[in-house]
Amino acid sequence: MFDHLSITTADLDRAQRFYDAVLGALGIPRVNRRERAIGYGERHKVDGGSCYLSVYLSTNVVADNRHWCFRAPSRAAVRAFHAVALAHGGTDDGPPGLREI
Repeated sequence: MFDHLSITTADLDRAQRFYDAVLGALGIPRVNRRERAIGYGERHKVDGGSCYLSVYLSTNVVADNRHWCFRAPSRAAVRAFHAVALAHGGTDDGPPGLREI
């Protein structure tokens, strides 16, 4: 549905540990690390099936409540992602499961 997302963090090392773990549970690799940014996934596939997440270091981070939805290959992968996210400091509004739209 989208090509890429860009977000900010005040602690790039902590963000890397978190996203390495949770995106790793979905088979999404970290593909770069620079001094002020990390990147995950892939971009610009011809079939449009790509998604890329950039995480940038910033001193101007505003905390809010966001909803993130990543594609997963199976319900087991969703459960693994959820468990790893909670183990690495993530929070949720409930366990994995189908939601009414």
